[in-house]
Amino acid sequence: VKLDLFDEDALFQDDFTTHGIVQFSLNSSAMELSIRNNGALQAQAWIKSLTMLSTKAGPSKFREIIPASKSGRDQFHCLFTMSGGKGNSAQLIATVDSPNIIFSVEPIFSLSNFFLAGLKSRNNAERRLNVDKEEAIQHEDVSPGMRLSFRFDLYDASVSILEDDQQADTQAIRLNLARLSLSQQVSSCRSLTIPG
Repeated sequence: VKLDLFDEDALFQDDFTTHGIVQFSLNSSAMELSIRNNGALQAQAWIKSLTMLSTKAGPSKFREIIPASKSGRDQFHCLFTMSGGKGNSAQLIATVDSPNIIFSVEPIFSLSNFFLAGLKSRNNAERRLNVDKEEAIQHEDVSPGMRLSFRFDLYDASVSILEDDQQADTQAIRLNLARLSLSQQVSSCRSLTIPG
């Protein structure tokens, strides 16, 4: 699975080679889903490696922003389980193993401009709706919903920030993280209804 992002000047196919930003690639991905007759389910996803390449025009000695993992293990794994019946509970466990990120500042600015362009138009639309917050709270519909627990684990991560990606011997700042774990044991999900 590949995804290419281009800037706002890429209007025709001939512009793709000169107005690229980055290319994402999911390599050797797999998914498994199991559903039982009582409503319980289990879903898993594995990604052998996630790569990210800079496709900006011009010379660069460091095209690989996120190179393929060399650990031999799956770089990403996600497990979601949900019990069946009333008052069901769900658990989400996501693991990212050995990500190595190498970047200069320019591709990050290009990516932020790409995503912020869409957010600006959405924020303008939300302002035109002008929903009164107090009225929304009065019409809040609270239901017990399901209890959700999650855990996120990050192992052996490294981030290198380059001074100049056009020089092979450029100076860089390197950050290493052995393990990061975030979790929330129980969270009661509830629905919010806003009148249209």
